[in-house]
Order: sequence, then C-alpha cells, then structure tokens
Amino acid sequence: LGGGMSGILSGYLLHDLKPVILDGADRFGGNSRAESWGGLEYSIGAAYLCNPEKSSPLFPLFQKAGIFELCRKRNESDPVMLNKKIHTNFWSGSTDPAAAKQFTRVRDFFLARLNGKAPLPSIPAITEEDQALLAELDRHDFLTYLVHELGEPLHPHVHTLLELYCWSALGGSMQEVSAAVALNFYTAEFGEILVAPAGNASLNP
Repeated sequence: LGGGMSGILSGYLLHDLKPVILDGADRFGGNSRAESWGGLEYSIGAAYLCNPEKSSPLFPLFQKAGIFELCRKRNESDPVMLNKKIHTNFWSGSTDPAAAKQFTRVRDFFLARLNGKAPLPSIPAITEEDQALLAELDRHDFLTYLVHELGEPLHPHVHTLLELYCWSALGGSMQEVSAAVALNFYTAEFGEILVAPAGNASLNP
C-alpha cells in the first residue's frame, strides 16, 4: 500500500482484511514528516488538514482518531514575505497597492468556490455532476484556466505565489497541473485548516 497518509488510511479502512502495509522508506508517513530542534517539533512536509464538514465521511474518522483535539484551527491566511518585509494580508494587495484590484478579484474567485457560489470539483468525484466538472477542468492547465477566467494576465506577485504553491503542494508548475486539482487544493487554503504540532507527522502511528 505504501506508508504515507493515504496508505495508512486505506489500511485502517480495510483493517478487517488484515492488510500488510509496506513502504520503501525507513519510517511511515510519506511526505508527512517532522524533525525536532531545541525541544521544538516542526514540519518538513505536509503540515495541515482541511477541516471537513460534518456531513463529510471524513468527519467521524477525524473524531475517532482524535484529530480535532490534537489540532488547532487556522482561519487566517498565511503571511507572505517580499523583499524582507512580511505581509500578513497578501490578498488585499499589500505587496502592490496600486494593483490591489486584481489581488482581491483572485481572492474572491477562490472564495466564491469555497462558499458554493461557483462550481468547484470534488476530488474524488462523487456525483455525476462532479465527474463532468472534473473531466472538463482536467482539460485545462491551472494557469491558462485562471487567466481565461479573470480575463487578464496574473500580476507577477500573484503568479509567483500560485506557482510556488503548485510546486510545493502538487510537484509541478501551474502549466503542468490541471485546473481541477489546483482549484480543489488552493480553494481549501481559504477555508478552515487543522494544524497539529509538527504538522501531519503528529498524526502518524
């Protein structure tokens, strides 16, 4: 199965079949890793989980695993550093106030999907509607789709942030990642995030 979070979860869900989990690394966790320095544990891999809705099949699983008790909820956006200055509200356009209009447009684009006011693909697709949307968005790369939807090129700061996100979270550039996957992932960044000490490595057995 592999010993990352997906393999461990699959093994848990199939526990009645007594599966054997094999992994090529010297420890379980996949990209959910952490180290310790000076008594502080910190993440060097996957660092958080999305807070599932109560109707989600993940909710009772999180409850049973004690994830809600272990994690703190993060509602604020992550800070961005540019030219040695920290910006705590990047999507207001603080890095380039003259271009703030596009920053807020992009923010609202993702918020509309988070709040159900615009379509967002569910991964994995559950309904036929989800499957159709996923298939349509999978035909486009993230950069081309976003530029088309906005009707203008991305501001360099917005482009750089999303490009770095795609590389760090999805292992490819905006032009290599499908619009479906990138939309699903990055929209979640505007929602409620569950963060455990030392990141997701704290959740490993």
